[in-house]
Amino acid sequence: MISIIISSVNKQQLIEVKKNIEQTIDVAYELIAIDNSSGKKGVCEIYNAGAKLAKYDIFCFMHEDVKIHTNNWGVILHKIFCEN
Repeated sequence: MISIIISSVNKQQLIEVKKNIEQTIDVAYELIAIDNSSGKKGVCEIYNAGAKLAKYDIFCFMHEDVKIHTNNWGVILHKIFCEN
């Protein structure tokens, strides 16, 4: 349902955000994390590369240093996209 695309520069933060997403999303998803620890690519280039790999129609671009506090946020997001 949702393809989450992350430009990753910090492995520990990526591990933490993966756990956070898993605990809060409550819908089918895929996580596409593209390593940009070298800093050689711009975030738009990373996000476009991730979008090309995505298998779902809804894209969620995020940084790895976020903490999601809303449970069922994936359900909410999917509902918004389906209604509009």
